Amino acid sequence: MEPPSVTPSKGHSSWQGTLLTVSLLLSWSPPTAAQLTLESMPRAVAEGQDVLLLNPSRAVALVYSWYKGDSIEPKDLIVSYVLDTGETTHGPAHTGREALSARGSLILHNVTLADAGTYTLHVRRTKGAPKKWTGQIHVFRKLPKPSIKSSSSNPVGDKDSVTLLCEPETQNTTSQWLINSQSLPDNSRLELSMDNRTLTIHTVTRNESGLYNCRTRNPVSSSHSDSFSLKVLYGPDTPTISPSAEHSSLGNNINLTCQAVSNSCAQYSWFINETSRQSTEQLFIPDSTVGDSGNYICRVHNPATALSRTTAKTITVSVKWLPGMASPKCLTKPSIRASNTTGIKTTGAVVFTCLTKHNGISISWFHDGERLQLTERMELSQDNSSLTINPVRVEDAGNYQCEVSNPGSANRSDSLTLTVEESLTKPSIKASNTTITENMGPVVFTCLTKHSGISISWFHDGERLRLTERMKLSQDNSSLTINPVRMEDAGNYQCDRSEGGLVVSAETIPRLVIAALVIVLLVVTLGYFLFRARTRRFLPHKVFPGDCVLSLCNHRLSPVMAPFLGEQ
Repeated sequence: MEPPSVTPSKGHSSWQGTLLTVSLLLSWSPPTAAQLTLESMPRAVAEGQDVLLLNPSRAVALVYSWYKGDSIEPKDLIVSYVLDTGETTHGPAHTGREALSARGSLILHNVTLADAGTYTLHVRRTKGAPKKWTGQIHVFRKLPKPSIKSSSSNPVGDKDSVTLLCEPETQNTTSQWLINSQSLPDNSRLELSMDNRTLTIHTVTRNESGLYNCRTRNPVSSSHSDSFSLKVLYGPDTPTISPSAEHSSLGNNINLTCQAVSNSCAQYSWFINETSRQSTEQLFIPDSTVGDSGNYICRVHNPATALSRTTAKTITVSVKWLPGMASPKCLTKPSIRASNTTGIKTTGAVVFTCLTKHNGISISWFHDGERLQLTERMELSQDNSSLTINPVRVEDAGNYQCEVSNPGSANRSDSLTLTVEESLTKPSIKASNTTITENMGPVVFTCLTKHSGISISWFHDGERLRLTERMKLSQDNSSLTINPVRMEDAGNYQCDRSEGGLVVSAETIPRLVIAALVIVLLVVTLGYFLFRARTRRFLPHKVFPGDCVLSLCNHRLSPVMAPFLGEQ
């Protein structure tokens, strides 16, 4: 009698289609002899798969017994089958996922990591001693898709180091690194950790830029990460200027391009004879003149690496002579006439005129050595011989030149300097106090203006202030201090700059306050004497103590009261 055939459970296909057959290479010896364990083939299985442990016995057996482990203790019994009776017994080690085939082989469905280890088959035969075989099953996880983590996404070349980490960490797994789908090159600056999960690039260079992948592998599966792009910042390299020609014909356009290898994008600047011109890769100068000859410098700067490189070339603009062409007329130096060049206010206008005795020539204007960039405040005449700037601004100040040219010659005038003065605004006065009693003080006047380097003068009641020992001016004349104040200090004060002044009047209250006090004193004194005089008229024979009889008193009245009592 044989064990019943195993019908594939739901989710499992037939034996021939899906079962991973693990040949259990077994060893046998009498029970008293030392047990030998042989490697099974294949030895490894992925978690979740099915495994078949083959029965190597060819003899007729009475009982097949499978154990978990290398012993045949009852507690380790998985399953046993008695051929005579057809009885199947499940032992303590049975998980519900084990079954016997018709030939006594053991099937493990949906294996887990816990199923890994040693298995033992014990066979009792009709003849001869029992036999025992042992073998190993190795169960591994299916590897998840790895990912790459970098210590820096944009390292600076020849400066920074980069560490790439392959995650997650799994046991019994090997890691392999690829760059641009190729194995890592032999490079002393590339360092791998003991488990190959970490790749360190010391002092990274532009050559290490590219796509990195990590591949993980175990005996039953392998997985591949998405590509990680390592972008190394470098450069700029020494720039090149094209075209390489160093000569240009008069009147032709000069069109130069500057290029440099750089990561990230570089910034370009052009200089002609050490004067900044444009901040682009391309430099364009239309209708070149002899004055455009000189040293052309291209400067390239990488803000990410903080590095800069420059290159230079000399370009000469000259006349283009053609066979049969008549010799061009040599132009004399022009001159400039201006409506005004000094002391021009920012609200005014100026007109420059280029004076030349030649006709049919081209005229160009230059400001501080550069071709003039016209603004909405500038206007050229039809033949470019006159330049009007209206209104003038402070930034218009500088040296102006005009250049005359024809197809065979060019000449530039001497410089004419334009000086622009900013128009001054009216000042104002601030006073610490404008109402004050005589002999009190101090009072401080401050002339407020937003301009510096100007001359300040002070006026009192329309006349230039005459300083007394009670008056003091600050070092720049912007403040006036009066201490103490006298009656004659009352009035209107103004501060006047060299460009005109604004009258700011102080209050006249101090004079009024002082006058009011004198009147009160006079009224009180007069009332007192009138009262005493009236009392003496009604009581003529009575003299009050302290009275001063006018006819007998030797004391004169005060000069203040005498006029009110008729004393001469």
